Amino acid sequence: HQPNDPASAFIIASIGLKAGQPGLLAEAITNLLVDSDDPEHLRLAVQLIGDDLRNAKNLALFAKLRRLYPDDPFIRMTLVGYAREFCDYPILLAEEEALRADIASGDTRALAAETPHYNLMWCADEALNRIPANITGLVPFAADAPARRRARPHVFAERIRVGYLSNDFWADHATMRLLGGVLKAHDRDRFDVTLYCHTPERFIGGDAAVRAEWGRITRIEGMSDDEAIATMQRDGIDVLVDLKGHTGGSCSRLMNAPVAPVHVAWLGFPGSSVGVDCDYVIGDRFVLPDSARPHYHEKFCRMPESYQPNDPWTRAVPGPAARRAYGLPTDRFVFSAFNSQRKNAQEGISLWARVLVANPDAVLWLM
Repeated sequence: HQPNDPASAFIIASIGLKAGQPGLLAEAITNLLVDSDDPEHLRLAVQLIGDDLRNAKNLALFAKLRRLYPDDPFIRMTLVGYAREFCDYPILLAEEEALRADIASGDTRALAAETPHYNLMWCADEALNRIPANITGLVPFAADAPARRRARPHVFAERIRVGYLSNDFWADHATMRLLGGVLKAHDRDRFDVTLYCHTPERFIGGDAAVRAEWGRITRIEGMSDDEAIATMQRDGIDVLVDLKGHTGGSCSRLMNAPVAPVHVAWLGFPGSSVGVDCDYVIGDRFVLPDSARPHYHEKFCRMPESYQPNDPWTRAVPGPAARRAYGLPTDRFVFSAFNSQRKNAQEGISLWARVLVANPDAVLWLM
């Protein structure tokens, strides 16, 4: 039997949380809490669904909390994040205008409550990109940490030992659609490659055959940070490459231990890994223009054309399909933008609008 009032839902949800079984609570209970105007009910709803990026109820939840606590920067920036996830442009327009006004006056407190990943989606000022500090588990490296790390005794072998660190080592993830061919192309006579994998078991599934093609994989999922660091140190890694940066599920904080003489950031995060001890960042002239140098602690390592590889051998290519199957006209040019919707910021939508006005016979296909 489901409760029909927020007070009863609050009692049931509180009991469920104390029992350590929030997942057993019915959606109706959460909905009642979100629909309530009681601040205590709303705070409990945050505990239940506040981290669920796919739950549209969070938009209403944090909009209410924003009105109740207008000076709370975390609530403010979380609302902005959910507005971006669900393309609520009225909220985004109002909030970003207010943010820019605050920044212009010298008030950047809200940015410090934002995640670096979300900040990159709307803020093009690389000096401001260094401010967001909402990074779970990261203690920024000390100023002398890189020098102490590089001064540690280290024995190099005949082959260069490269370690890649990521939780995206599964076949259907975008990272492996890009990186798979790179891993197979390594010259094994010159490089000894290890993948330090903290990919959740549920994503690995039936990937055993393709994972075997990527090289030696050492599972650090479930290890403590100290155990994972000790594992990489015992392997004598020469170059440790972090593929995540400030993105979801990252273990970039492990780079702040003296793991290898050379630490590198690449591929997963197109910005500086603020607070993470990296010697180099791999990019290209587009993601690492000369104007960005003053805002990076990492040295630039620029590829000549693009920093982003694409696996030309094993990436699945879909077969032909009829346009009508997707509701597309058969006689018009189709522009496509298949990125996640949170990346469709106001500026991008405005540019697409200009393209469509200039090409009245074209259509835009979004994911």
